[in-house]
Amino acid sequence: MSFNQNLKTQLLISEMQVKELALQTGIKKHTIDGYLRTGGCMPSAANAVKIARVLGVTVEELLADIPTKAKRSHPFSREVLRIAEIANGLDKKRLLFALQFMELLRNDSRAKKHTPLPFSESPG
Repeated sequence: MSFNQNLKTQLLISEMQVKELALQTGIKKHTIDGYLRTGGCMPSAANAVKIARVLGVTVEELLADIPTKAKRSHPFSREVLRIAEIANGLDKKRLLFALQFMELLRNDSRAKKHTPLPFSESPG
């Protein structure tokens, strides 16, 4: 993958917004947006190091033209990478639909976790 794809993927994995990355690295948001554009510019060595530190990856992982490693602490890292790769090929309308659908699934899952059991199923 290219730098911009690797950066997008790592932002997804870390669940970090571009503005948060900008604040933590001291790099202007506009500059990071430029890195994220397809065919965008490459960061300076200093900026690549700052970004890698904040995202918890190596500079090589950000710059390498191979799939990046996912953070080991995230249990669904491989799935997140797959989703990011698929999303990269979607047009904006389909991507927004997919994101809304995933949000709906997440909210449904959370609601089920917090729903008390019916009286007949409760222990006792």
